[in-house]
Amino acid sequence: MAGIDIKWEKLRSPFTPSRTRHPRIFQQLFDHIQYTPKLNHSEKRVLKSLISHTPNEKLFLNFRILNGTRLKILHDLAVAALKNLRNALSRSSSVSDTSGTQSPTVTETNYPTSPQDLHVTEAQALELLRLFEMKDDDIKLPTENSAGDAEFAQLCIERERFMCLVTSFDSAFSCHVAHIFPFSCLNLANMINGLTWQFLILFLGEENRSLLISKVFTEDNNIHSPQNGLTLLLALHNFYDMGAFCLVPVKRSIGAYTGYFLEVKYTLYADIDALTATVSLTPEDPNDQCQLDPQGFPIIRNKLQVKEKRDLEHGDRIRISTPDPEIMPLPSQTLLFWQELFWNLWGDCGLGTAASDRTDAEGFESSRTRKTSPPKGKRRMTQEEDGAWDEEMSNRRRQAVKSVAVWCESVRQSRV
Repeated sequence: MAGIDIKWEKLRSPFTPSRTRHPRIFQQLFDHIQYTPKLNHSEKRVLKSLISHTPNEKLFLNFRILNGTRLKILHDLAVAALKNLRNALSRSSSVSDTSGTQSPTVTETNYPTSPQDLHVTEAQALELLRLFEMKDDDIKLPTENSAGDAEFAQLCIERERFMCLVTSFDSAFSCHVAHIFPFSCLNLANMINGLTWQFLILFLGEENRSLLISKVFTEDNNIHSPQNGLTLLLALHNFYDMGAFCLVPVKRSIGAYTGYFLEVKYTLYADIDALTATVSLTPEDPNDQCQLDPQGFPIIRNKLQVKEKRDLEHGDRIRISTPDPEIMPLPSQTLLFWQELFWNLWGDCGLGTAASDRTDAEGFESSRTRKTSPPKGKRRMTQEEDGAWDEEMSNRRRQAVKSVAVWCESVRQSRV
């Protein structure tokens, strides 16, 4: 890209936590949760995570009006919504296997989110919304279906030039198209989905939820738009859906090149051997990742000039490009920022799989110690039962990681 002057705009998440603007109030809210009676440790952790990540000023500034009973309702609503979103992400991995190659699926417990397992009602959720003077406007969401699914997958794969977005391995190694925001959350006739969208109003605020909806549902293909898709190897797709890594937007091209380039940061959340040792053909320098025409517009992802493979590392920059921003638009930066926010919140609530400790951009220490939820029907467990459950889940994760590692090694050997 030497000699080509592309102007860039640095990107910032629209979901900036309110605590960054009100640090003193943040500490007061922590104390309010900590010293509220009848809240157990896990409930306090979830509530503290909510106020740590929420961008909603109404919720943040008026949080102390919630007494112990309402804090429990907010906790139950948050857990139900987050588990539903997590389940939806796991179910959205059925799009366009381009090779038929068998690859392992990471096994995890299905979290109970059926109506009989819920501990919160729609009336209680609406009461919280009224308490914070927020409205649950009737949003016109399309019902869940696969219309446009095949075309959506094909456009995403063509945009990435039939290669994995992250590793640049071609489609012969089984590329899938992953939804950034899960399409399983569309059907509002499902009570759990209705509660999920009500939680999003509380957590994000009315303006941010409207922004999210506008990016998720386009007029032409609804949720099946290339803006909501990423082409990944099947193994990476599984890891992406379980929150093991994210692609965090860093900057985008502007001016004459608006819509042609988006640079993201490969951000690892999980210390998984098969993931941290991922082999990539993508050049380390973003300037070498795209082949351009004389005017500086992308032609094809540059894989011919790659001389050797390398291990993908946390913090690596990946430049996503498209030859046609109208037909094959880039992934939405808003949805990518939402994905980052969701997994940060999920991990800090202690609801997920094991991941390494980390500190976010504002310096807030995130535990990232993810735990799989207890078996269906068990609302609370004793200390002994909790330890036995942790050991069982650790054994399951080790078996899953081992199977993925074996598959990755076979792919690595086939490229030698």
